[in-house]
Amino acid sequence: MGARGYLYETSAGAWMALPFVALTLIFGELAPPTPFNLSHADPLVQSLRAAGGPYAIPAVALGVIAFWMIRASPKKIPWAKAFFLTGMGAIAAFAGIIALRLIAGPKLPSFIPPEESARPGLFLGLSAGLAEEAIFRLLVLPMIFGFFSRKLEDGVSTFLAVLLTGLLFALSHELPPAHHPLRWDLFATRTLVPGIGMSVLYFFPGPAFIISFHCTAHLAIPYLFE
Repeated sequence: MGARGYLYETSAGAWMALPFVALTLIFGELAPPTPFNLSHADPLVQSLRAAGGPYAIPAVALGVIAFWMIRASPKKIPWAKAFFLTGMGAIAAFAGIIALRLIAGPKLPSFIPPEESARPGLFLGLSAGLAEEAIFRLLVLPMIFGFFSRKLEDGVSTFLAVLLTGLLFALSHELPPAHHPLRWDLFATRTLVPGIGMSVLYFFPGPAFIISFHCTAHLAIPYLFE
């Protein structure tokens, strides 16, 4: 994805995130989180809820999505590609989570953050995927890429955007009030996998793919892992 194409590709990803916002709101009404769920939720989710209330994450996501809706004309959005990538992201997520279940069993290895389990529940689990995609793949990453692409080649801009986003992603999980004593293994996992790895997938196949992949994974995790 070059500097010219990222605007409309990212806007397409924002539109494709809308169903996951709706699902988050539905889960929040039908199955509100218990104290147990809250205590095991993603640290970023806990921090956002502490700052903005129980529906802070859908609100933040809608704000970011609205920004891209205004920023890019719907007439120029590659809709066919966006729907295709959204479907492929969902399929890849289910395949990946099932494969991980077959390899690792019902309990994930200790270097995987503990929020990647059934313990946060559907509402908070999906909230984590939605928050991370809205903030990092629809806001932080394109902003960093757009800034560097004005002065540097696309390849260098992509590298810097992916690297910085990965580090900021991991650091965001160390924010108060939900932060815990720093564990370097979890910090490394968050930096390398959902931070850097998923940011690479923003550029190829595209934003719609990684948004669908990440959010769909959080829909499957509660049914496959303890």
